[in-house]
Formats: sequence, C-alpha cells, structure tokens
Amino acid sequence: MTYLHTRVVERDFQPTAIGSTQTKALFAVKAGERCIAASLKILIGSQVGTATSTYKLGDGATVDGYMTAQGTVQVAGVIVDGGAGAFFASAGGKLYTADDTIDLVYTFGVPGNINPKCRVRVVLRKEW
Repeated sequence: MTYLHTRVVERDFQPTAIGSTQTKALFAVKAGERCIAASLKILIGSQVGTATSTYKLGDGATVDGYMTAQGTVQVAGVIVDGGAGAFFASAGGKLYTADDTIDLVYTFGVPGNINPKCRVRVVLRKEW
C-alpha cells in the first residue's frame, strides 16, 4: 500500500441558536481516503448544573463512528479524543470507498444562556 499524503483539517462548530440540536456535515471525504484520527476541543463550554449537551462524530452510516456521545467535559480548553468510536476500535480508522462527509451531531442538553462552541479536527490519509 502506498500513502500519498496526509492532511489535517479542522472546523469550528457552534449551534445556530441557544437550545438548538443539529447535525452538521463538517468535512468532505473523497473515495480512497482513510480518517485515521479525530478530536474535539471545547472552545465555549455548555455545562449548566449537572446535565450537559453532547457531541458525536461520525458519518452518514454511523453517527458516532469516530466519537461516541461526549457530554461530561464541557469546560473550555478540554480536548476530547475521538478514539472511543467503533471506526478506531479495530480498523485504525475508516477507509472510504465512496465520497462522503464526516458529520458532527450536537444534542442540546439543558436550558441556559450559553451557546457552546467547539473545534473539530480530523486527520485524513489518501490510500491507493
């Protein structure tokens, strides 16, 4: 197998409004690319009381394939490793055989006046 290049891409995400739950396609992935790493950094926390909002990272086939629901660490500056998802469990990431997107699923947890924000980073490697 020949590796042609690796690229690191990142994008910030903030819900469109306080209290909204949404799914957002963050990264376009081309056929022949493998996502080998993923992480999320909290920029603006959303924890209010004991309940929290959650983030999942995956694609159209498996919404939490890279990152299962992460909601217990909602403090600005915290980095959440995406290693908990099934795509990293045995295959070292997911090799895409068709064009797709990597999506973030944000689920609103508790009313409040904070609109959270995070930065998502993935590492994609072109394989032939």
